[in-house]
Amino acid sequence: MNAPHPTGELQRRHRSQAREQPVWLIGSVAVHALLLVIVVGFTPLRDRLFAPRERAPAPMTPKQLQELADKIEELKQNDLLNNVRDILADLHEFDDIRQEMGAHYMEFAEHGAENAVDEITALLAQLEPQQQHVLRDMQAVEPELAASDAMDDSHARHDEFQKTTESAHTRQMEALRNQIPPLDTLDKALSIAQMAGMEKTAEALHDLLQKQTLAHDLQEAAQKTNELTRHAHHAVQHALHIKAPDADVAEKRQAADVLRADMTPAQNEAKAAQEAALIPLQEIREIVQNETPRPEANAELFNAQSPVSHAQLPRMDTVDLYDTAVRLEQHILEAYRDVRATERAILHTMSIQNARRLTDVAATTRPEINRELLRSEVRTVEQFDQRKEAVAQAIRETASIHQSVATLLETVRRIARSHDDFTVDLALEWAQEEEEFAEAVTAEEIEDDYADIAELMRQAMEDGAEQPYQPNRPPPENQNETNEEENQNAPPRRRPSQMGALFTQLLNAARRQGPPRTVFRAFPPRVDPRAALPHQIWGARTVGPGGIDASWLGLTTWHIIGPFPNPARANIDRKFPPETIVDLDATYEGKNGPVSWEFYMCPMPQVVIPLNWEPYGIWYGYTEIRFDRACDLWVAIGSDDKSKIWVNDFCIWESAPQHKGWRPNEGFRRIHFRKGVNRILYRCENGHHAMGWSFVINLNPEARE
Repeated sequence: MNAPHPTGELQRRHRSQAREQPVWLIGSVAVHALLLVIVVGFTPLRDRLFAPRERAPAPMTPKQLQELADKIEELKQNDLLNNVRDILADLHEFDDIRQEMGAHYMEFAEHGAENAVDEITALLAQLEPQQQHVLRDMQAVEPELAASDAMDDSHARHDEFQKTTESAHTRQMEALRNQIPPLDTLDKALSIAQMAGMEKTAEALHDLLQKQTLAHDLQEAAQKTNELTRHAHHAVQHALHIKAPDADVAEKRQAADVLRADMTPAQNEAKAAQEAALIPLQEIREIVQNETPRPEANAELFNAQSPVSHAQLPRMDTVDLYDTAVRLEQHILEAYRDVRATERAILHTMSIQNARRLTDVAATTRPEINRELLRSEVRTVEQFDQRKEAVAQAIRETASIHQSVATLLETVRRIARSHDDFTVDLALEWAQEEEEFAEAVTAEEIEDDYADIAELMRQAMEDGAEQPYQPNRPPPENQNETNEEENQNAPPRRRPSQMGALFTQLLNAARRQGPPRTVFRAFPPRVDPRAALPHQIWGARTVGPGGIDASWLGLTTWHIIGPFPNPARANIDRKFPPETIVDLDATYEGKNGPVSWEFYMCPMPQVVIPLNWEPYGIWYGYTEIRFDRACDLWVAIGSDDKSKIWVNDFCIWESAPQHKGWRPNEGFRRIHFRKGVNRILYRCENGHHAMGWSFVINLNPEARE
């Protein structure tokens, strides 16, 4: 039997499917339509599809923008007004404290005026031989310079020329050192005259001080000319030695000849200025004897007048309120300066004028606000947004002013409380204690200078008894040998000289091996500097159990600001803003323009060197270290050149004033560290050449004098 042909079977199937397809199509359309009706009619989609379309809001007219801007400014101005009112109230409190401190100073000045004439006369008697000594030193330079002038610049006489000019340079440096006593004597006499209200005497002494300062500056210039001349002649000989081109030799020789021609005239000018400073002495003696002290004349120095009243503030607009806040801050800073200067004048027995000269305040530069925008009509949305931001900026800045002022106010309140029981006898006692303490912390030498001031610090801070830091040493492998192991590992009791020698040895090891990886916290998880430098660590900021065992802790991370001006070291005793308050966000006027705090991590552990160091400037460094308990420890200090250090606002160190190189063992102080954060402020002055400082803590509590 034959099977059906495949083609016919396929055709029958296709015809059957064609008849069924319209039925399925109609059913599918009906089901989808039903589902669409349900979704649209019975779900939130209905509201979205059939809701009436909202029209885009019409842009605001310039009038509407202006009205809205005025409304917002009116609402915000209350915050601004309250800030300015608070600042004005602070100014009034500052003025009250300034008047109170001024009254104390007046009592002190009246007491000092009783013997002012005799004291100034005695100082003038000291001054004349001091000036004569300087003049003899200057005259002693003349033969040396005359001999050098007579020499030619041939190679044969080069060594003789260098030796002669170096001898003259030594005598010039001696004259410069001997210039300091007459300047100090005149400064003290002027201070007494100002405190006693002896105006004519003060004016004459001020003129004489300027003459003596001029002689000092000219002598320094002559010394510099000598030094440059020697270097220039050495450059000529070096050029001849290496057979440099004739044009180069001629150029160097011409520069050397110009400097050489100036050596003797520069020294003669300095000597003439010193001779001129001797002339007015007899006239000043007569003025002193004929003038009656009037200490009451100092009272006007403490008069203060508020630049604005509370009643005026509500009538001011945003610009006026902001300007008033900035102006009030300046008045507050002046009041703060007067309070600090008055305290300094009483403690150091000096005139308020001299104390003010030596005291700077931390003046923050405030940004200008957009005055034109705040006082013009708003026409566009962009102007509206800019005006809103300008108002917000004014509020932020005035709030910042109030916060800064509050910090200063707390300081002057503390000063005022310390003078509640003020008497002249008590002030004299304070001055004596201050002088004794200054002697205790001031280094007399430039190497191995020691003092234990921990007890004084504890009394000043009213802190608890000493709780020495005990290093956490890893347990020995054999527990039965614990005592023997501890005795072997424990740092021995050392004399200070041994501490200095050990410190130098450790630093030499650091130079040979290179610094370890810097540690920013006491408990690094996998870093142990002991592998590179045993018993020392650099850069840690926390001391306590569980940290890396170390005998010495060097502080290498600082915030640094500078330079501040110090022409010819004239500002060596002047207080700059960081000594008033440490504000790491502040910007001040420095030697070469605005300066601000910059974070710095020294690349080597031995010494901190500011990146922007230069001659004749002053820098400040600030850092913090945390202890888990109060303790008394030795610190090793070194600086190039003069330095001063405060720990928790307590002066622990002031180095010798002369130019000097950095030594790690320049001085040692046993000081008190509080439990918690300890704040360290380091002032370092640079005279000429390089500079730097170090601050290293001996963590061995057994170290003794």
